Amino acid sequence: MKKEKKLVIAIGVMIIALLMIILTFSFILINRNKEVPLGKENKYDATNEIKAALKKIKTNEQQSKIIKDVKTVEKVVSIDFTGLSDTKTNKHIIQLLDKYHRKATFLIPGMLAAEDSNIVSEINEKGHRIGSNTLSGTKNIEDWSTEQLIKDFCLTNEILSRYTKKVPSILECNSTKYTNSVLKAAYVSGYQKVVDGTTYINYQSFSSYQEVLDYVSSMDRGSIITIKMKGTLDEGEYKEENESNKKELRKKELRKKETNNEVNKKEATSTNQVEFSNDTTTTLTEQERLVQVVEWLLKALDETNYQTVLVEELDKYKDSDFDKSFTTLRKENQGKLATVYKKVATNSNIVSFSFRGIKNESVLDHLLEYLKEKKIKATFFVTVDDMIDYPDRIMKIISYNQAIGNGGLNDKDVTKMSFNDICLSIYKCERILKERYGIDTNLYMPQLGKYNNLVREAASTLGYTIVTYSKNPITSKEQSVNRIMKYYRKGVTSGDIIYYRFDYYTNINQVIQATYEQLIQKQFYCVDIKTLLLKGILDQNRRIRANQDSVRKHDDLLKSYDYRNKSENNDNINNQGKENQKSNDKNENINGEKAWPTFSKEYLSNLRKKNHGKVNLPIRTVYTTQKALSYTFYGISNKKVLDNVMENLKKINAKATFFVTKNDLLENASLVKKIAAGGHEIGICLSISDGTDYNSITSTILGMKKLINQYCNQKPDLVRYAYEIKASNELLEAVKSTGCKYISQDISLASSSLSKNSTIDQVMQHAFNEGNITVRRGYILYFRMDYYNDPNLIGDLIQTIYKTRVQVIAYPDNMNKEDSSYHLKTLHELLNSEYVYTYPVKKENIIESLKDSIYSGHLSDMTEDEKFRYIAGRYIGTPSINTIKTLPGFTEEELSKLDKSGRFTEDKVLYLTFDDWGSDKPINQILTVLSKYQIKATFFVRTNYIEQNPNLLRSIAIEGHNIGSHTDMHLSFATSDTIIEEEEPTSVYYSLTPKEVAERKKDIINSYNKLLNIIGDVEIDGVPSLTKILRPPTLAMSKEGMEAILDTGFTYIVSGDFSTHDYEAKDAKALADEIMKGIPLKNGVRKIQNGSIIVMHMSDDKVTPRNNLDITAEALDLVIPKLLAEGYHFATLGEYLTDKKGEVFSVGE
Repeated sequence: MKKEKKLVIAIGVMIIALLMIILTFSFILINRNKEVPLGKENKYDATNEIKAALKKIKTNEQQSKIIKDVKTVEKVVSIDFTGLSDTKTNKHIIQLLDKYHRKATFLIPGMLAAEDSNIVSEINEKGHRIGSNTLSGTKNIEDWSTEQLIKDFCLTNEILSRYTKKVPSILECNSTKYTNSVLKAAYVSGYQKVVDGTTYINYQSFSSYQEVLDYVSSMDRGSIITIKMKGTLDEGEYKEENESNKKELRKKELRKKETNNEVNKKEATSTNQVEFSNDTTTTLTEQERLVQVVEWLLKALDETNYQTVLVEELDKYKDSDFDKSFTTLRKENQGKLATVYKKVATNSNIVSFSFRGIKNESVLDHLLEYLKEKKIKATFFVTVDDMIDYPDRIMKIISYNQAIGNGGLNDKDVTKMSFNDICLSIYKCERILKERYGIDTNLYMPQLGKYNNLVREAASTLGYTIVTYSKNPITSKEQSVNRIMKYYRKGVTSGDIIYYRFDYYTNINQVIQATYEQLIQKQFYCVDIKTLLLKGILDQNRRIRANQDSVRKHDDLLKSYDYRNKSENNDNINNQGKENQKSNDKNENINGEKAWPTFSKEYLSNLRKKNHGKVNLPIRTVYTTQKALSYTFYGISNKKVLDNVMENLKKINAKATFFVTKNDLLENASLVKKIAAGGHEIGICLSISDGTDYNSITSTILGMKKLINQYCNQKPDLVRYAYEIKASNELLEAVKSTGCKYISQDISLASSSLSKNSTIDQVMQHAFNEGNITVRRGYILYFRMDYYNDPNLIGDLIQTIYKTRVQVIAYPDNMNKEDSSYHLKTLHELLNSEYVYTYPVKKENIIESLKDSIYSGHLSDMTEDEKFRYIAGRYIGTPSINTIKTLPGFTEEELSKLDKSGRFTEDKVLYLTFDDWGSDKPINQILTVLSKYQIKATFFVRTNYIEQNPNLLRSIAIEGHNIGSHTDMHLSFATSDTIIEEEEPTSVYYSLTPKEVAERKKDIINSYNKLLNIIGDVEIDGVPSLTKILRPPTLAMSKEGMEAILDTGFTYIVSGDFSTHDYEAKDAKALADEIMKGIPLKNGVRKIQNGSIIVMHMSDDKVTPRNNLDITAEALDLVIPKLLAEGYHFATLGEYLTDKKGEVFSVGE
């Protein structure tokens, strides 16, 4: 009996094992062949896409672009989620992203998307990006055949696009090497980019909030944080470059597996628990721990002020400086090592305070007040991270007249870096100090003062002296103030550099006060390090003056210090603890001519009172419809560059605005006069060193105004800084009080992301891009003549921008009396022309009939029958969209009563309409052609980018054309399984859900309000330019869509009968021929007829503007005279659909 029982058990075990082998084998086959029946039927068919991709790859050499972490100084990361968890967890994570106002990318396997399609739709509706994680998230697919890859990728796209209404453009393959074959297969399958993350976390990665906070605080900026929604991390998902972190994460996972209860006990006592009570932490599931880790991460990103962007946008933050090579400079340096100063040999009783770390703002404020009270000038070594994270604090340090030194890129140990990385750290800090704050220093302090010969060589290569310290009294956070003060028992000696990391110790201000009191008792005085070094060099030169050869060794270092400040430095030393009487140059002559003007405190105070606290906000662009823009310049001291600039301006007959500093007036008055004599405008450029309080700024502006008037016979009223700063109220009040305007710019042709050795192509690529194709009306371009090493670069930029971004906008035509060219004028001319307007339009100036007219609820009192009759009288359709499949929501009877002709009159009239939006080139050229034939048209504007160029929209309105909405985000009013093309009759459309209706209402109300803010006060012959006619995106429509539009207050929905598809045209003549002969259709040809509404577009042909004419504009110039000859006339839609009072006619009328 026992033997039989054993035999039965053995057979059972064998059967189970066999079943497991079969199941495993089946799973492998499914994943390898991708023949996946999802549900009862395989409703996902990607056969056509697979065939097309297999055909394309035979001739295609293009590959998907790999998205990796980017090197940047900006505090930005992206968050990606791979896979899905259970529905409850997925929803909880979406809620957390909403709570913390973050957007993320979800990389989802196709099979999981098919199983939980509702969560995919919800993720998409919340505005998160959805990408592919292959069909089943399979690992190591680099060994698959091309056919297998394409089948997997295309089928996944088919599934995801079903629920997102768009084909995903990004892909991540788990634990896969991105070989050429994988990248080519991805590209032909529709993926523009693939994600290659390096930072992975999961539910086991952290056991407390503090761990997450430490992790986020130390991670590299520009990282891609990938969160696994299920399972543990693979071997390849630990961050390879951080071995200690990798080991630590392994230990955590091991502790989790072995002693889960112990970890939970530890968590239960943590004061940093988020959203979980102590009672539940002991029994957290994997899903609950994942939610906890995600919330900890989001909270830590908030606490550390990190910005999150979608992964495909991360590349925009890439800083090209991080690719810079210092090899050539290293060779030129010939291995020389920088001098290191721990202390300075000097005969004077002076020492220096040096500081690092400005995270604690209250400690900094207290310290600065104390330094000011005691008239101590110290040196603050700031990092790039400091300047990016706390720009206001840097400005505060400068405003308190404290010295700034180079602290490198961040607080990482440079002795563990390569030569290139050390140079980059110093160089990047130098650039931002100069560009944003106008500070030029040659003092560098590495983190904790640590250095080696490689650090010394790097510093020497970039012309720096290294500063460390001889005294570091605080070495522990736990030390008492008394214990720290015992550090000085051995005394302080002349030339000591005393170092404080003042965000490290709580009672740092007490320590500094106690230290200073001891120093004063021993008759020591505090100076900044630059002054200390100067004193040391002077003392040394006195000792060795007899030996001239030795003296020469110090000449270069002496040249880097400003001897004009010598009297001021001595003043500071001799007057600490007394009222500081600094010397100044008020009584010195400027170039032997006029003395610097002075203004009493009483006079400045009276100016301020008369101004009543008003401010002038910064002007980045001039709101004008004039076809003009302005070149502005700074940095006139390099005569070679200045001469080249003025010569190039003369070649293009341009007048510009040059901003000069107080120092320019002191030292380069002849150059200022030369610029003015050339017909250019002189503006005022302030410097932080002139002071940052109201009296200092006002006094500087008034003094410069007076001297510029005396030298150049101009009355300057434009003020700016050489670099971008956050304008304080005191600054803006001072500008207003002096009758001036504060200027910024649309485009700066110098940026910290550009090297000083940049080429013209690199600068142009940085300044102009897809969203900034040409210059615009009212544009302010800013050139720094002191920035690039190539003395001819600025002059070349003047010419290149003019030829490729200004001249291309014009539509040359001898028959047109109106000049279509854009002109370069001084900023004063641009700001004071008759074409300037107020943006946004003041509410009291908005035309009454347009005010408060677009809102939800206009149809709320109607019955269903009344609604339909109203819709039927307000919808002008299109011939191709004419069935229940393409107009969902209507009955056959209702459908028969809707307009499907796309016309509403038999008059011999044509309506030119233009959709979307574009740069100044296509729109200016279209306007020029319309003006040539005195034709008015209707422009349906997509408004999502309109606020970047309000001048162009207002110009359209001012010229007498109608403006209507084409929505804000181009959301269609009927949905489809396929990518909807304009007027696509083969698509099957679906009605909108209530949520989609609400979303679209919000969108079109937003669109109308944007238009209202720009042209709400424009009327031609008493009729508003802004209409309440809407052109639906792609012409797709449904009953719910029509109701949504008309319920918000729009009066007409107009599609049109003659869609030219001009955005596909490659040649103007071919497009013109098609317009005249008719558009080929499957069932014949559609021709222009009486009452035709012609649908065209105002978008750009190319991202980089070409010298040839815009295709649509040129085609119009060919067909309009022919159509006029045939007896047609042209009108706006508003002329026929409303009367002069704006009353609306029904289509039947």
